[in-house]
Amino acid sequence: MPNPLNFGSSLGTMNAVRPYRISPDDQQLIVTGEKTVIFGTHPNDNVELWFCDPDGKSVGSIVLDATSEHLTLSTILDTTGTFEVLNLNLETILPAVPLAPGRYGVSVYLFRNEVGSITNKRLYISEISPSRTELKLNTADFTDLESQNEIYEFIVPSVPRLYAKGLVDQLFAKNVDQIAGESINVVNASSNIDEILANTMVRVFNAEAVPSYNNLFQYIKEETYVRAVEKLKADTTNYNVQSRDIDSYISTALDEVISELVDTQRVDPRFNLV
Repeated sequence: MPNPLNFGSSLGTMNAVRPYRISPDDQQLIVTGEKTVIFGTHPNDNVELWFCDPDGKSVGSIVLDATSEHLTLSTILDTTGTFEVLNLNLETILPAVPLAPGRYGVSVYLFRNEVGSITNKRLYISEISPSRTELKLNTADFTDLESQNEIYEFIVPSVPRLYAKGLVDQLFAKNVDQIAGESINVVNASSNIDEILANTMVRVFNAEAVPSYNNLFQYIKEETYVRAVEKLKADTTNYNVQSRDIDSYISTALDEVISELVDTQRVDPRFNLV
C-alpha cells in the first residue's frame, strides 16, 4: 500500500468512493495506452486488496492469485454485448485478512507479476531521479538464472507463444489478413541481398536463371517456415517468447535448410549458397 504521507491530498471520505492514488500529473507519466485483458489468462495474475480505516491508514492487506477460492468469474450478457466480471467474495476474504469489526475502505489492484512478487523476491527502489521520472531498482536478490530471465523479459518486449506463432506466420505470408510488404518475398529478400552483393538480380537475369532462382527461394522459404514453427513448438522453456528467440528459430532453421541443399547438391550450379 502506498504511504498516505507521500501524497499531496488525503483520501477523504470513504463512503461509496473508490480510492484513487495516482494524481493527474503522474497519470501522464505512466499511462501510454489501454488494452482489454481477461484476468486469469496468465499464471502470474493476482489481485491485491488493501484495507484502510476512515482516516486513510492502512490496516491490512491480502494477495490472491488467479486460482484463489475467493475469486470467481461471471459473464454478463445484455443488449450491448457480453462482458466478463471478476467477483471478489468479501465474506470469505475479510476473515483471511483478518480485520476487526468496523468501517473500512478497500483498494483493489489487478496485477500481473513481471519480476518477482510481493510474497517472493522483490525489487527495491534504490534511487529516484531529480525529475522523478526514472527509478534505479535494487536487484541484489535476483542472482539465479530464472530471476535474471524474468528481468530480461521485463526489459525486452515479449509475446505469448501463440502470438509468436502468429508473427512467424505473418513473416512467411501464412496469415489470413495479409498486408502488402509485411512478409518476406523474392523481391524484398533480393533487395536485402543487394545491400551486400550488388546487382544480384541482374546477374540472375543475365544467366537466364530467374525461374530456377524463384523455385529455390520458394523452397527455402517454405521449408524454413515449417522448421521454425517446429522449433517454436519444441521450445517450452518460457511462457513468453522474445524477439531474440524468434530470430534464433528462423536463423537456425534457415541454416539447416541451406546446409542440406548444399550437402545433397540440389542447388542449381549457377548459384552458390553460403
